[in-house]
Amino acid sequence: MERGADNRVIGIWLECYNSLKGTDFRVDSHPDEQDRNTASIDALCKDSSGQTLGLEHTRVEAFPGEMTDNARFMDVLGNLEKDPDLAEVGIQTSASIEVGSIPSGISWRTLNADLAAFFRHHVFRLGIGLHTLEFVRGSVCITVIISRRRHIPDQPGSFLVARHWPGGSNEVTVQKAFDEKLPKLKAAKAERKILLLEQNSVAGSVQSDVANFLASHEIPPWLPDEIWMLWTGAIETEQYVHVAQLYPDISTCKADWNDGHISTNYP
Repeated sequence: MERGADNRVIGIWLECYNSLKGTDFRVDSHPDEQDRNTASIDALCKDSSGQTLGLEHTRVEAFPGEMTDNARFMDVLGNLEKDPDLAEVGIQTSASIEVGSIPSGISWRTLNADLAAFFRHHVFRLGIGLHTLEFVRGSVCITVIISRRRHIPDQPGSFLVARHWPGGSNEVTVQKAFDEKLPKLKAAKAERKILLLEQNSVAGSVQSDVANFLASHEIPPWLPDEIWMLWTGAIETEQYVHVAQLYPDISTCKADWNDGHISTNYP
């Protein structure tokens, strides 16, 4: 992810943090940009009283091999997201495939066209609810889960695409994030230190992965004051980000950021 995008995510989290905590922290500097020869944190923040907050941010793959799967998913299904020809008035439709189900060694452009035709043929014949369809073209067989639910009557509907992660361990990815980021935070000169873990994918559950890792493994010898999760899968399409604290208290603090507006109203 580009530096500007990283800094934007950090800024959004800081807005939510200040709203939740009643603080006024602002980014004072980006130590990692100032000293390229030393492993430094992403952001040093200060409030109006001079208190300091050290932030280290990293994007965590929602499942092993996410980055590789992203490219083929976008080539095959990306341009079908919100396709008006697949949307039905008053209906919200989503099509989800399993992670890793798009094979290598074939034309993804051809597969994209074939899937588009498949959806146009089947989607409007389905009723409300969940439906499992099998797409078969030659040697390619992909299970597609279609969800159809009523939306606002007489208003334009939508067609969304997604992936679902069938399970398995994401332990290696979580361990890598801790191994790479905790030493930088520990060495930082700040009064409080916070690790920000970002999940940019709609598939997988990094929050559960981290919670399971901390519960089933020996706790790292040093942890920051707080660990937070940021869900940014809809940051570009919907201008939406959800944040929640994972450590020391899981999800006791959480907020929604929607195009600059922050909501912290949770039961």
